[in-house]
Parts: sequence; C-alpha cells; structure tokens
Amino acid sequence: MRKFLSFITVFLFAGSLLAKEVTVDYSTKGYKNQTVLDGEVVKSSDVSITLAKGAGSVAPAYYSVGTGVRVYSDNTITVSAETSITKITFNFTQNSKNFDVNKGVYSKNKATWTGSARSVVFTAVSGSGHNRIQSISITYNEVDDETIITIIKDH
Repeated sequence: MRKFLSFITVFLFAGSLLAKEVTVDYSTKGYKNQTVLDGEVVKSSDVSITLAKGAGSVAPAYYSVGTGVRVYSDNTITVSAETSITKITFNFTQNSKNFDVNKGVYSKNKATWTGSARSVVFTAVSGSGHNRIQSISITYNEVDDETIITIIKDH
C-alpha cells in the first residue's frame, strides 16, 4: 500500500510539472484600430480563444486606444484546449468588469478563472460596460487528466 501511495504522489507531482502556460497578447496581433473581432479565433500552442458578439448589441473589437480588445455586455470569450485547462488570467488595460462562466469559478478581483475543463465560456455581464483586454494567459495540462487517471488505475 505504501508503495502504491508513493507512486500516486510521484505521478501526481510529475503531472503537475507537465502544466504549460501560454499567453495570447492582442496588442501584438497587428489588428488595425476598430477591427471587429466577432468570430475571431486565435490559436496559440494547444489553446484557442474565440471572441463572439453573443447576445450583445455590439461585437468585440480591437482598439489602439487602450491597446486591447473591448468585450462588451453579453459578448462571449470561449477558451478551449485539447486537455484540461486549470487557470485563465486576464490582463486588463482598463475596465475589468465581471464575467459569468459556464464552468469553474471566476474572480473579478483577481481577474482569474480556476477549475478544470477543456472549454470555458466567459460571458460579459449584461449592463457592465466593456472590458479592455490586452492579454489572456491560459494554464493547461500537457497530459490530459483522463490519461493520468487511467495510468493510476492500471498500476
């Protein structure tokens, strides 16, 4: 039993070392001022971020003033990966409003989402004005949680 617990401890520690972080910086993407980004997908490494108008009346757009993407009320941001995402952090240039999320927990004060999901949808809270996002950092596992669980079960 002790050997088995040691194996699990070492394996879980090794799994945490396989976590990877990628940052998408919208100020370096070459967008022109007031470029509408409805449906815009940015891929970086194993992660993709999709901006959409959602139920909002104004679509997300890039602005050179404030150097970032403006995400308006009821716009959505979908962050997806092939493996489990564990943390998403927003770097706001200005106006950090609240988001509703479909999974996990979002902290407006920390501008950080935590949880475990392959896809997370952020919806800008209605009536909250707009967020100005310069970059989004995503931490995800290079090895999927399901693979880790399967290996543990097999040993």
